[in-house]
Amino acid sequence: MRGRKEEALTSRSSPENELGTVIRAWRHVRGLSVTDLAVAAGFGKNGRGYISRIEHGQIRHLGEERLLRLANALHLQRTDLLLHRMPEMHEKVPMDDLDAAILGGKILLKTCTEQSFDWARLQLLLARLYCERADTLCSTTAAKHTALIEAHQCIERALQVFTAHTARKSFEEATQLGREIDKLLYASIIESCLSFIQRCPPQSLDCARFHMLHAQWYRKRATSLPGFTPQAALIEAQQCLETAIAIFTQKQAQNHLQKARQLHQEIMLAIQQVDLQ
Repeated sequence: MRGRKEEALTSRSSPENELGTVIRAWRHVRGLSVTDLAVAAGFGKNGRGYISRIEHGQIRHLGEERLLRLANALHLQRTDLLLHRMPEMHEKVPMDDLDAAILGGKILLKTCTEQSFDWARLQLLLARLYCERADTLCSTTAAKHTALIEAHQCIERALQVFTAHTARKSFEEATQLGREIDKLLYASIIESCLSFIQRCPPQSLDCARFHMLHAQWYRKRATSLPGFTPQAALIEAQQCLETAIAIFTQKQAQNHLQKARQLHQEIMLAIQQVDLQ
């Protein structure tokens, strides 16, 4: 390859176009658009056409300098491109190896520069593994919730690096997974709250107070609770409060009863406002 000039070809992409195929495959793995790669390799936005010609087989042989720039932009060694090394297919991790895979990901994180692209991609993969763990290996609500919290934190770290402008595909992938995790996480929170309340002596003041706290939780998140419309979240709050009010009335807990009724009125008004929208 040394000293060889770039050769522009008129033919379109073919099975022989190994270099272009490898570059395109790694670009997709890294979550880069053609423009992203051109800018990262130092060719500027106008270099988009140059990258496209390489990927489609119109340019098959690159000079040493440009090959190195592309390798660096893709976080590869120059020899990876020279030897046409394709990214390995990501196979589903066997369940019995899931914890080992998570541990391996954490170890690899320590070898990466924090806030680097590879660091963020590892965070994204770890988030998927934690979701898989929550779905398959966690036998208790608490263990499932802990795994989902870990997944949520991994997504937050990944999105510190990925943006819609610098790594659009990775950004979209992380954002979509984050939404899915939020839905699972809030479902876990609701399940945990209900489980806690069920452990209280029925018809006790503690049970009523916790129903009231649960109602306040629903109300605060009525406009942002994944999987719930604002009206559905407010209705859940209303039902929690009605349970609390019945107990406060029975126990003649006037201070708590007054607060619960006031909150109930506010929630009923909020439901009416949602209905009018």
